[in-house]
Amino acid sequence: MADIAKLFELQKIDITVNKVRRRLTQLKSLLVESDEIKTARTRTEALEKEQQEWHSRQKTAELEVESLINRIKESENRLMGGQVRNPKELEALQSSIEALQRQQSTIETLSVEALLRTEELTGQLTNARQQFQTMQQAWSTSQSELTEEEAKLKRAYLHLKKQREGLTETLDKALLQQYEYLH
Repeated sequence: MADIAKLFELQKIDITVNKVRRRLTQLKSLLVESDEIKTARTRTEALEKEQQEWHSRQKTAELEVESLINRIKESENRLMGGQVRNPKELEALQSSIEALQRQQSTIETLSVEALLRTEELTGQLTNARQQFQTMQQAWSTSQSELTEEEAKLKRAYLHLKKQREGLTETLDKALLQQYEYLH
């Protein structure tokens, strides 16, 4: 009768060991960074890259406008300074100034569009960073809890394993083999 009680105890230990193993397997998958966090990080990085590109476009446009303004001023000074007296040259210079002014207007429009897009992306980026940071903090908190649980379960598993070993040493070998076969 004592062997039956020991077998029952062994079965309870084995059931508990299986539960602990399953939970450890679950924890292993939970301790990996979630897809949501990876997606949030990727989105934030993409917004940062896009914002930098638009900011670069804006700065390039501003430099082009500045260069065009200087070229227009030089041409206007030549036109007004009396250096050019030939009517065809005056007409060509006037046409050149007008073309530069049209180009300046176009680039200024592009610069404003780039500035607006940069500001829009800055707002989106701020929100994305806040969401990512919130998710990261929640994940970090849950990770420490899960890590603690994992450590406890590993200790419990080792304790159960020792308990099982001690119990199997006291059982009849034929009875243990039959239990192992059925289990």
